[in-house]
Parts: sequence; C-alpha cells; structure tokens
Amino acid sequence: MKKDVAWYVGELKRARKKRSMTAKEYEWDTLKETINTAGMYVETVDGSFKQIETPHSDSGYVNWPWAYKEAFVPSVYSRHPQVYVFPTQPLHKANAKNVQANINATMNEINISEEVKRSIVDCLVYGHGWIKLGWYTQYGQLPVGAGQAGGDKQSEIDINSGLIDDSAYAYRVSPEQMLVDPEATRYEDVRWVAQEYFHPLDAVKADPFLKHTKNISAMTYGSRDDDIPSIFEKPTEGKVRQWTRVYEIWDKEEDKVLTICEGTEKFNRVQNGWPYHGLKGFPFKLLTLNTAIDKFFPPSPILAWLPMVNELGFVRSIRMDHMEKMVNKICCEENNIDEEEMKKLIDPNCEYFEVRDIEKIKDFRGLQPDPNLYACEDKIIQTIREISGFSELVSGSIPYSKIAATTSAIAAQHSAVRFQHAAQIVKNFIKDCAKDLFMIIREYQEYPVSVQITSDPNVDISTIDRKMLDGEFTFNILVEDMSEASRQEKIKLAYDDLTALAPFPETKNRALIQKYLEARGHINTDELMNPPMGMPVDPMFENSQMVQGTEVPVNPNEDFSLHLRVHSEFLDSPTFQQLRAQIPEQMMVQIRNIFSQHIQMTSRHYEQQQQQAGGRQQGPPTPGVSPSIQSGQRQAGSAPVGGTTNQAGPQGPQGGY
Repeated sequence: MKKDVAWYVGELKRARKKRSMTAKEYEWDTLKETINTAGMYVETVDGSFKQIETPHSDSGYVNWPWAYKEAFVPSVYSRHPQVYVFPTQPLHKANAKNVQANINATMNEINISEEVKRSIVDCLVYGHGWIKLGWYTQYGQLPVGAGQAGGDKQSEIDINSGLIDDSAYAYRVSPEQMLVDPEATRYEDVRWVAQEYFHPLDAVKADPFLKHTKNISAMTYGSRDDDIPSIFEKPTEGKVRQWTRVYEIWDKEEDKVLTICEGTEKFNRVQNGWPYHGLKGFPFKLLTLNTAIDKFFPPSPILAWLPMVNELGFVRSIRMDHMEKMVNKICCEENNIDEEEMKKLIDPNCEYFEVRDIEKIKDFRGLQPDPNLYACEDKIIQTIREISGFSELVSGSIPYSKIAATTSAIAAQHSAVRFQHAAQIVKNFIKDCAKDLFMIIREYQEYPVSVQITSDPNVDISTIDRKMLDGEFTFNILVEDMSEASRQEKIKLAYDDLTALAPFPETKNRALIQKYLEARGHINTDELMNPPMGMPVDPMFENSQMVQGTEVPVNPNEDFSLHLRVHSEFLDSPTFQQLRAQIPEQMMVQIRNIFSQHIQMTSRHYEQQQQQAGGRQQGPPTPGVSPSIQSGQRQAGSAPVGGTTNQAGPQGPQGGY
C-alpha cells in the first residue's frame, strides 16, 4: 500500500472524526469550561461572560470539578522531582553520577515540572495528557538526522517558540492538537501519531525546510484560545494575519517523519530515518490516570460524578428559591400606609415608618425551612465523595474536633489510596520522560555542559561531555504519600525500628539507618553515610600504622575490649619506650596524639556498647589493661596528651608512656 499525501490526509480526517466523537461523548468542552473557572461564569471568545450551563441551576451551582483539581494536582504530583540514576554494571558507576546530574539539570532548565502539572490537569479534562520530548536546533523541533545536514539555514516556524537552541525540550501538547492512528486501542499498537500546529502563513512559506508551500490553505486565527480557525476561500480575503494548519506526522512503520500543510498535494518535508534512535517509540509521552476497555481514549475521572454536580446545583437552586419565600412579610389594610411611608418600609436602611392604624398591621410569616432539602444535598455530596475519593480529609475541610485522632489517621490513610495510585502513575510518567530525555541528550549533545555533580555546595562544578554518559542505567524517582500525617507516621515507624533494634548485635544498623533516611524522603542515602568499614583489622596492625603517624578510624564491628588491651600493652611495652628515644620529640607528640584520640574513640564505643547491653558492670580491673583506659579517664579536667579537655566523653591515657 502506497502511503502518499492523499492516504495521510484521509487518515488525518478519520483521526479527527474519532477525536470529535470522543470529545462529545466525554464532554470535553463542559469539563474544560468548568475546570478553567473557579466560579459559575466563563469568559467567551468576544470577551463577555456567560453562565455555566447546568440543568435547572440558576445561582446554586457548586464547582466541585475545580475544587477537585485544586486538591488533586498537588496530591499526586511529586514536588521538585529528583531523578536518581544507578548503573547496571560497576564499570559505569562514575558515569551514573554524571547522567544523574545532567538529567536533573536539564529537567530543571526546561521546567518539566510545570509541563507535567498541565498534563495532569489535561487528564482531569480530557482523560489523558501529552508531553513532547525532543532536541531543538536551528532546523526546528525536528532535528536533522545523520546524513541529512541542513547547512546554515534557520527554521522560521519555531523561531519564537521559546525553546533553547542546541538543547533538549519537553512541553505539554494539548489533546485537541494530537491525532492518533484511529485503528489502535493501545498506545503500543499505534502506527502513527500527528501533532497539529497553527503557524503564520508567511513564516511557513519562508521556512527553508518546508517545500511546495505555494498553494497551501490560509485561515484566520486571532488567538490561540479561539475555536478552530476559519479557512479562507481565497488567501487574499484575510483582514488579519494569515495562518495555516501544519501536521507533523511520525510514522513508526515507515520509519519517517512527514510534514503536511493544509491544502498541499505534496509532502512539505520528509525526514527518512527516526530522529531519535535511542527511543523505543514516539517522542510523545502519553499520561493516563485510568484505562478504557477496547478504546484508546479513557474518560476523565471527573466524568463519572459530573451529573451529580448538576443534580446538586438543581437541589440547591430549589432550596434557595424556598428560602426567598421564607422572608417575613407585613400585611395591612389598603391605604393604611402612605406612599412615602411605604418607601421607608421597603428601605432596608430605614428602621421606622408610620401607619394610620397600628392595630391593622400584622406579621405574616412565610414557609419554614425544609430539612429534606438539606438532607438531599448532604446525600449528593456524600455520593460525590464516595465515587471520586475526594474525601473531607483529602480536601482538608473536616473539623478535627469532630473525630478522634486515631480515627482521623486511619481515615486519612484509606481516603488517600486512590490519590496514591495516581501519584505512582505520575511518578512512572516522570521517570519515563527522564529516560527518554537522557537518550535524546546522549545522541545530540555535541558540546560539554557544566553541572553540579552533588548537592554539596563546596564541590566544584564539573564539565560533562558525551563520553561521560556512556553505559546502561536504571532510573528511579521517589514519590511519597502527600498526606503529611501519613508521611510523619512512616518516619515515626522507621525511627522506632532504629532505636529498638540498633542495640542488638544481630541487627544490621546500616540498613536501619538507610530505612529511616528513605522515610525522610532521601533516595540516594549513600551520599549521606560514610562508606562501610568492612572487616575489623588486627589491633597490632593498628599500632604499626599509628606509630608511622597514620590516623586509624575505629571500626564499629571490632572487639573494643581486645583493642583497648592491645593498645595499652603496646604503650607500656619496652618496644614503644625505645621508639620514644629514637623518634624526634615533635614527631613523638604527633604519634602520642594519634594514639590518644584513637583510644579515646574506642573507649567511647566500648562504653556505648556496654550501656546498650544493660549498663557497664563494675568489677576488678581487666588484667593487662591499665586502670586509666578501663575507666575511660572520666575524671573532670583530664585530657589526652597533646589535646584539649573533652568533658563530653571518656578520655584516653595521658603522659607516662
């Protein structure tokens, strides 16, 4: 089958028809108008305002979709997402840090956070959202592939798009400007996708990479917020700047990217070969928060309870009409009140008026409040909350005095289940965007970039080139429950585990610390922890290292009692006394300080170990260990040789060795 321009134009018409049918079925226009306003009126194209059209509701409309959006987006979106990159092979461990720094810097520069938020709002309106990824160059959003150099020419159609030259980009594409293969029911089965642009006609004709633009159609397009532009019968009839519709078609079967302008009979641009070889699919990332059976486009999660919003407006309008009739009225005989006094009667600022006969004035009370109307409203609101999951605890509107603290915590945890599920979907979406952006960066980044490798401000900025991005990596993003109560509960449980299990020698303390740090929101916990000490070394070897002037750290896994005994015996031995006579005094002071500090730290660890085991047992001195070491030099004012007084913990041995 030959895929010429006519074939693609026919497919685009079929895709647009399917999109229009979906928009009508899923009420895109109603949801968009409702989400875009916080009140009950929306602005029209001509600048005027019209009331939101809902059955029977005059002034009783309650904009639940808008309130739902205001709580949903911050609940499911990962604040300030940080991508963590891990190598699949130890050989690429250093490059993993480069990739992590590069991708996070890129995501911050292109402000992908705002684009993802806009796509989440699209999911509430259209049921799905799109983000386009790519590399912007002088050739436009569609980079020129290998063997298709474009020289020094500059694309005209995207010159004012706000994208940065020679860098990656990611931006939200409106679902109303995306066309998808009408035969597909899953994104994995899509053969082609097309992005619909509206570009100025003069820029399209001046673009050096678009050919055969002489007879393309022109249209008026006053604002990006208007409806679909009206097409001229003749291009010269336009009184405002003329525009044209452009389709950028990505055909996976043909391995091509094609550009077709409205009204053309030939391809206006053809790029043979996929521009992004590292991607497994299209550079358009699809976000959906729910699924549809045998349909490509899922409905908005709001659509299921939108009729109840209209029903609530209807009931509220009846109640408000009823309340108007409840206003007390005054009955009197005809001509009992003069015309001037009648004006005072109906004037809300006037407290007194005169009548001819006060006995002929009677108070007439209207209808009483109907409790059934209030009960009906509450029932509708309860149904909306049950279907949407938009509970009072999620919205933060429940008075805490109404429920106990334990009940509140349990209810908050259960009410956030659906929001947590959506947050996990958004997390995976951001992670997929990061992975594809990395593939694009590694393919097109020609010049080194300077980025901060770690969060430590004292670390110098490093320069990363393409070779430093080689390797295979996995990506991760931590998305926590946005409920503050649930997050604090998770931190508390991790801290309880740490304090309860740390004293036991069978426990892996490092794993407990990592679990606590992860509960606090950290993923790459290795940056916050010292490297593992490994197996403890022989205390005699430590003596030989310290005699040479080398500081030796204390290993938490060593036998502190044995090490203290060996170090004490060595300091009292003839061998050490002979060294004192042979080594210069200045060098000897340094060695004595090293021994003192090491023994002091070992004593502290030993004391903490004894306290965790139930307290230090008082008894006779251990043979071979000097009393000063055993007691840890706890006397006030004692200090290690060559050091300063430290009253916070036990001290090491002093002079005389």
